[in-house]
Amino acid sequence: MDYNEINESAQKNSEEIFNLIPDFMQGISQGSEALDESTSTNAKQKELMFLAFSIAKQCDACIATHAQAYIDAGGDRESLGDLAAIAVLMQGGPGLTYAGKVVEAFDQLSD
Repeated sequence: MDYNEINESAQKNSEEIFNLIPDFMQGISQGSEALDESTSTNAKQKELMFLAFSIAKQCDACIATHAQAYIDAGGDRESLGDLAAIAVLMQGGPGLTYAGKVVEAFDQLSD
């Protein structure tokens, strides 16, 4: 799986949807910006939470997008071990499979 390609495709598709429903998507953007400004959790922690939901929803595009954001926030590969352990405890085999995809995306996007 090429997570750079998946990430690019997800961004392009998101832009298309933004063009179709700009008022609605502006509201979503404002909510995202408000979350970014929250001081209770740093950007790296927020991206780990997004990655946890990406695993739970088994969403490759979400994994690519949030793995890149996690890297950009200074995320490290070692912290993904805790994420993987939680995913396996909560979801068993599917959690293991998709946690592995997060590590794969991290490795590809870090290069």
